[in-house]
Amino acid sequence: MAREYYGFGIIPVCESCTSTGIWKPYAGNDRNGSLSFLFNKITPLCLIENNECGCTYSNKISNSLMKDLLKITYSEILDELDKTDVTLDVQSIPMFNDLFDGSKGMIDYMITVDKVTYLDVGTYFTSDINKIEARRKYGEEHVKLASQFGFVSLPLDIQPRITEITPFGIQCGYLTKKEFDSLLPKLVFKIPIVEQLFKKAATETISVRETMKDLGMKETTVTRRSTSIKALLRIFDNVNDEELHKRLSRIYW
Repeated sequence: MAREYYGFGIIPVCESCTSTGIWKPYAGNDRNGSLSFLFNKITPLCLIENNECGCTYSNKISNSLMKDLLKITYSEILDELDKTDVTLDVQSIPMFNDLFDGSKGMIDYMITVDKVTYLDVGTYFTSDINKIEARRKYGEEHVKLASQFGFVSLPLDIQPRITEITPFGIQCGYLTKKEFDSLLPKLVFKIPIVEQLFKKAATETISVRETMKDLGMKETTVTRRSTSIKALLRIFDNVNDEELHKRLSRIYW
């Protein structure tokens, strides 16, 4: 049995995880496990769900993963990326207004609540907006971004969509601002279009707009989402890694 989550894909339920030992790479600062999480190759359910995981490793695995991601180098990330098959589709390309609301702000809010809807989230961040649909849409866009980072879970078999903070998100909520600011750029590599851009940029120049157009996106949609991609790429401005910036210089609009 399995369940599908936005930003994670299809995840085995606890019985399968327990029998196959999927959680084991995460239990002790294992670098392969951290890289697998970063590129969505293997994700134990206990990193995503608070209530449905039947094992006792949730907090330990989440904490170990978070600590290892803080230590992991960009050279390791890019080396693993170059060996990774990237699957890119329109649904995985984020569109958001405020990176903080889809990351640290989302964690700060979700720690204080239980399961909530898109509208709950949107109302919290945009209480000054009168239109209910606009608040719901804001919530959807930022919940999806936070889900891609791994901070919240968003199962796709529930209507209306319900989200809650993940065990990994809870652990990240304990970080200092300096630690969180160090972690977030690494989590940006969980987003498929970022993976695609940096993988291609290892050997060639690549256009963000053309990458999206190749998926059949309309010009107006490309323009709206380009703003979000620019915000994600700007997060690397303060990262000190020569190879990363070489690749970044080959990405154009």
